[in-house]
Amino acid sequence: MAALPISSNGPGMVRLLCTRALRSLGDASITLPNGRSMDVPAENITFSMPAEWAPHQGCWIAWPRRHDVWRAAAVPAKKAFTDVILAINRFEPVTVVAPNDLWLEARAALPDSIRVLEMTIDDSWLRDSGPTFVEAKITSCPKPAIRTLLGMDWVFNGWGGLYGSYEQDKLVAAKVCEAEGLPYVSTDFVLEGGSIHVDGEGTLLTTEECLLNPNRNPGLSKADIEARLKRFTGVSKVIWLPKGLYKDDDTNGHIDNFACFARPGEGASLWTVL
Repeated sequence: MAALPISSNGPGMVRLLCTRALRSLGDASITLPNGRSMDVPAENITFSMPAEWAPHQGCWIAWPRRHDVWRAAAVPAKKAFTDVILAINRFEPVTVVAPNDLWLEARAALPDSIRVLEMTIDDSWLRDSGPTFVEAKITSCPKPAIRTLLGMDWVFNGWGGLYGSYEQDKLVAAKVCEAEGLPYVSTDFVLEGGSIHVDGEGTLLTTEECLLNPNRNPGLSKADIEARLKRFTGVSKVIWLPKGLYKDDDTNGHIDNFACFARPGEGASLWTVL
């Protein structure tokens, strides 16, 4: 799932005439809703990733599709996803994405109050392949400062190449932002959304097992990776846990499998006692 936070300016409210690409820690470009890109010096733009409990405009979920991942042709998974979607929809809008061959199925399974969009996907882990929504503050071109919601489009490589087919999932983040009319930042940094948690007040939680795995960003040191996390999420402190769940061969230790922030400055975790 990918949560769409509330922006003070609303989606798609950036009005900039700059036309080149942003260059900061790692190559990146900001793509506007009209398809044009803009150039903002690194010192003139900052990002801030809100906590998961921040107010939402809505939630995005992808419909289950892979039979090699989900048992029983994904039938139990689709039932579970439907229950979750209906529960969330009691409190906020939900958008469900489904590939062409499953769109009718998803549409028929869900009430009209839920938006169902056709989107080609390889898998249904939208928290990992979709955008990370952040708030941006732009202090140049033009003035005064602009605050806007935008999507962070990380490089998705299928959990370090775990699955052979992820070419469509690489495009999901940009597609979600385009559907919402939001600008987005394309980075050269491999990251899945499930590998990080933030408390909304400057602290990020992650694991060394995942982010320092050579199947993600082999050319970057721990200091390089931490600098990018701080740059693109706006945090000032990164807490590195050494390992994720025992034998987590799927995600290589995603933090969202076992730990999160309960409130700013306070975390919660689970562990197994043998």
